[in-house]
Amino acid sequence: MATRLVMRGLRVSLEVLGAVALLAVIVFGVSVVYSGSRDRINQANRKDVAFILNWAGIATDQNYRVVSSYESARSFTGDHLDYFCIELPRFEIADQQKGDWHSGPESNPLIAEALQLALGDAHQRATCVPVVQARKFPDYANDVSSSTLAKRPRDGSGHPTV
Repeated sequence: MATRLVMRGLRVSLEVLGAVALLAVIVFGVSVVYSGSRDRINQANRKDVAFILNWAGIATDQNYRVVSSYESARSFTGDHLDYFCIELPRFEIADQQKGDWHSGPESNPLIAEALQLALGDAHQRATCVPVVQARKFPDYANDVSSSTLAKRPRDGSGHPTV
């Protein structure tokens, strides 16, 4: 009789411990998924945007400053929109990456539409992003200013990236 009572107490204790552990795992999982789900507005600093200049081959040894920034909340799938308005005293591209850049309107309609959508959304969040007028294909490629520079990928596909 005493053994049966001890076994029943042990079983109930283990069930309660399992339920508490399961609840803790669920709470931890939810907090991890939603921990980065807040927009960051004008919180970027020079260190946060240095990777953009490095990736593009633009000199980082200059006195640049972050004018404004917006980093959207990350969704469960990782979708997000980040933009950084960076004021550069000079725009110099490293010699090894000069061939990766071109000047002029985007000729790839898919990239031009992505630029138009991204710039339109970024303009809603900051004044340093220019307004892009919507046009129907194929003219919307001309909406992105002719002074816009796009970096070409290293894979040789010739399709510019933003």
